[in-house]
Amino acid sequence: MSSILKILVDIQCFVYCDFEQVGEAIPNSIFKIELRKGTYILEFKIDGTTIVSKGYIMKSDNEEDLLRINLSIALSKFKREQKCLEIANKNADIQYEDGDWWIVNKDNGCRI
Repeated sequence: MSSILKILVDIQCFVYCDFEQVGEAIPNSIFKIELRKGTYILEFKIDGTTIVSKGYIMKSDNEEDLLRINLSIALSKFKREQKCLEIANKNADIQYEDGDWWIVNKDNGCRI
């Protein structure tokens, strides 16, 4: 006997359970996974990149649970972190000036 985990996402993604792809979740649709009692690692990937990784515990073999994942917030945070890493690798700095944020080249002082 197994339980059903229902997943609701806000951005289309691929769902992985214990590092194996189990399907594709569509926004505002319920994606279902059959699970037995135990601990699982759920990953939500967009374009092959893990945006959210979450531990999940199914407490019994006869339950139904709903998991809501807000991927839009996690995706914007991920993109911001990637941009900061890109800036760090280009000998540039981020400065706040004239009420706006600027990327400044440390070599020549040019603002972008």
